[in-house]
Amino acid sequence: MDVAIKEYAERLSVKFDDLIGSSRKKEVALAREYCWYLLHEKGVKYRSIAVAFGRRSHTTILSGVQTIEGLIEIKDRTVKELAERINNYEQN
Repeated sequence: MDVAIKEYAERLSVKFDDLIGSSRKKEVALAREYCWYLLHEKGVKYRSIAVAFGRRSHTTILSGVQTIEGLIEIKDRTVKELAERINNYEQN
């Protein structure tokens, strides 16, 4: 799973160490939660994501995924920009 996380870090323009770290900077935290969302959408279980990111509980991941789902539902501009980074990377 580290390979996927490193790829997402590159696509989201965030350092890998920041993405798996505990930074609370909005830009990093939102990218981290978006990464969790993408991994979960690919079928990775919350507990496995938690382990990969060094979190003690899968509920942290669940909460982050729900945050992103809520932002997607209201068509939040920041989440749209993150999605565009992923999509643009895949097209190049």
